[in-house]
Amino acid sequence: MEAFQQAVGATIPRIEGVYATIVGTLTDLPEELREQISPLGYVADAPILDPLLGALNGLGRGELDRLIEECSGRSIFSLVNEQVVVHALTIAAISATNEKGTAVTTLSRANERLFSMPESDPLTLRQEVAHYQSILDQSGKTVEPEAKGVLGYANNLAASYRSLGRNEAAVRLWEKVLTTRDRILGPEHPDTLGIRSNLAVGYRDLGRAEDSVKLDEETLGIREKVHGPEHPDTLASRNNLANGYHELGRHEEAIRHLEEALSIMDRVHEPEHPDTLATRNNLAASYLVGGRIQDGVRLFGEILRIRERILGPEDPRTLDSRNNVANGYRILGRFGDALRVHEETHSIRERLLGPEHPDTLASRNNLAICHGDLGHHEEAARLYKETLGIKERVLGPEHPDTLASRNNLAAGYHHLGRYEEAVLLGRVTLMIYARVLGPEHPDTLQSRYNLALSYRALGRNSEADELESRHQ
Repeated sequence: MEAFQQAVGATIPRIEGVYATIVGTLTDLPEELREQISPLGYVADAPILDPLLGALNGLGRGELDRLIEECSGRSIFSLVNEQVVVHALTIAAISATNEKGTAVTTLSRANERLFSMPESDPLTLRQEVAHYQSILDQSGKTVEPEAKGVLGYANNLAASYRSLGRNEAAVRLWEKVLTTRDRILGPEHPDTLGIRSNLAVGYRDLGRAEDSVKLDEETLGIREKVHGPEHPDTLASRNNLANGYHELGRHEEAIRHLEEALSIMDRVHEPEHPDTLATRNNLAASYLVGGRIQDGVRLFGEILRIRERILGPEDPRTLDSRNNVANGYRILGRFGDALRVHEETHSIRERLLGPEHPDTLASRNNLAICHGDLGHHEEAARLYKETLGIKERVLGPEHPDTLASRNNLAAGYHHLGRYEEAVLLGRVTLMIYARVLGPEHPDTLQSRYNLALSYRALGRNSEADELESRHQ
């Protein structure tokens, strides 16, 4: 009874009678059925997709159908739009009467599904993530929060939040995990260093470049001391630090670190080793950002030729290289060549991955940018709008990628002289950017700048001045 009250977390009139009624229903269940619903004691009060339910109780399709039929018939849960919905009081009663060790098993099974969730299926993750958070929260009441399994699960959940664009939630989790691992395992343990690297990426996502670089510098120093300069983790830290330096405009330092990493890669691996090519690719991107455009495009071209020969023209890594070459052409002002390569890449990705895959959407966005470069603003706006519609449905309206597409569409309307529409879209975009990423994030600042331009195009200079004054 005490566990039930704690799980409910609220004062309910005649709670003893409510508890007795629900527990009586649970007690009447066959032992096997009661065991199969035990994971439901840790889920959120939200619809549960069949694949998640099956993953949590380990049942196949046929057994799962029998479980759903039996339990819905006994009012253990209901079916809403063919999805299982469990009342919060029933969840609490199941949790309070579960066998010892059930939380550990549920956490482990949830972690397996969470870890195996493909990045190409963000819609499913969005529908399930509340359950993963609830499982973490509820298991913390019966499982030692410092247990390795709990910390590993929290790390995976943080990575999932990041893939959904929920960067604040990701950083909060990683900070908690790092504090615990630092205390228990020490600052030089590989698991501690792994979380430190993840947290640095999270800080960078939030526009906290100084914090990110500080963490990456510390991590690189420790890994060089513990593992040596040639260890893969050390090289990964060097690459992460270079990314942070770019964010701070310290391009020469970023290039120096990547050139050093590539020199090590060439010494310990073959020139065509995947890790060597990945490092070469990062260096090429750094050349572009650092203003060495010709060097960057040349290096991207070399990587593309190697990947086409070794991996084939349709391997995802080859397509990534093709995309990079096209972006290099665009920076060189070779807009026609950039458009041609992006069209080829988009066509292959759409055929192989489908129209809603993140890589296909990225290609469609690149196509729109190229059309804009060439003055094809109607086509650019059409592609931006099409991409935005898919991202809003699949990723959600507040995902950073969705916000970027909305910002692009507003800019497209501006180029078409549709300033009123650009302002309407830009105001919404800026409001969400400021709430989700913060008022000083680079993307927020760019959105504010774009909106000010559209205000000025309409002669609404006082509103433009007010926007610009906020960043002075």
